[in-house]
Order: sequence, then structure tokens, then C-alpha cells
Amino acid sequence: MEIEEKPITYVVTYRGVDGFSKGYHEGFERNVIITGAEVSGLEESWRTGETFGGQLTATSEQVKFAYESAENERKSFANRIDRCYFYLGANGAGPAFEYIKNMVEQGMKTNVVLVACDCSKNKKQEFAKENELSIIWSDCGGRDTLRKIVENELNEGDKLVGYAEHEKKLIKNYFEKKGEKLLGREEKLEMYGAMDSRQRNQNKLGIENAIFARLSRDNADIFDGENDGWKLKMLWENLDLILEIEKKNE
Repeated sequence: MEIEEKPITYVVTYRGVDGFSKGYHEGFERNVIITGAEVSGLEESWRTGETFGGQLTATSEQVKFAYESAENERKSFANRIDRCYFYLGANGAGPAFEYIKNMVEQGMKTNVVLVACDCSKNKKQEFAKENELSIIWSDCGGRDTLRKIVENELNEGDKLVGYAEHEKKLIKNYFEKKGEKLLGREEKLEMYGAMDSRQRNQNKLGIENAIFARLSRDNADIFDGENDGWKLKMLWENLDLILEIEKKNE
């Protein structure tokens, strides 16, 4: 039983998600459920061009079973699911349309997104238009596109993407002790973007000097008498953001 009642993103696919197993995944401010009975062997078929059991794509029956098996998961977490992504493949449109239409009728329309390969593209576009749904066009099988979606959902609200868990704890403790607000990437871009060129250049020089001071030591990860290598990483990150803004303003 979970203590934190985080919102849940519900991902239904019968082709799997690269790098993620089927099931429940803990995120920063939201969790993700990947569900649907996966039709095994199809990924290898696409790579080799050899059919799996005489097929290169999942059959409508297989897709229908995948969506039906996903329904029990949805019911278990219905009160927490606020976003849904559904994969539509070559033969998956028919069964998926029926399932998604039922979801739309239950009031989930604004939070439903279709992830689809371009097989039968017109039918998928028509269905999306009729039901006022958005489409993310994907790779065949949707595995890589869904991976990116799942990663984004799990990292939502995380201002420290790219930092290890032990670094995140050190950073949060550091900012709490100083009583300063921890800014995420977009917040920093907004802050640096609002500066005039003189202010931005002063910040840039200050960051470059701080980086140089650390790199001139034998161990750049220890500067203030503690293991604070995350500070060097954050300095490089801030410098990259300023350079990004300068490039846009050229």
C-alpha cells in the first residue's frame, strides 16, 4: 500500500517500452503504469524481416486482448489516473478505437493522447479529430517514443534531472540550509533571459571563475571542505544555459 498518493500516467501498449518493464514505476511527482499484454517476438521480426508465427504485426485479436487485460489495472487506480497514452499500431487501431472511445465517454478525453505509427494514418487522424484527441507520431512499435514519454512523465517536477540520488539529497540540504530557492532548468532560463547583456555577462564571468578555481585544484569535487562535486556540475549547467541564451540573441 502506497503512502504517497501521486497522480498516475497510464500507458497501454502491446509492443512494450524500451528500457522499462510492464508494471508500476515510481517517479518524482507522478508515477507511471505500463500495461497491456505484450505480443512477444514482434520486435525481432522487424529487425530481421522474418515473420514471427507467420506475422510481422500483432493481430486485431491480440491487440484486443492486450487492451482488455489493461482494464483491470486501470480500474485499480482509476481515481489517480489523470493522463493516458495509448499505442496504435498497424492492426491495433480497430480494437484500440473501441477501448479509447469508451474511455472518452467516461470523461477522460482531455487527458488521452494517442501514440501511433503511420500505418493507416488517415484513419487514426480521423478518429483523433472526431474525438478531439492529440496524436504523437511514433516509430514502428512505438517502443522508443514511449520510452521518451515515460521518462518525461517520471521526471516531471524534478529540477535535478541528470543528478544522482545522493547528489539530489546534498543539493536539497544545501539550499534548505541557505534558505534559497532551488531553480529548475526552465526557471533558470527565464531568470538569465530577463537579465540585460551586462548582468548576464557578469554572471557568466563569475561562473567561469568559479569553474576555473575548482579545476585548478587536484580534486575539483572537494572545494568547501566537503564532497561537493555536484556544485561543479551545476556551474557547468548554468554556464551552458547562459551560452544558449546568448546564441539565441545573436
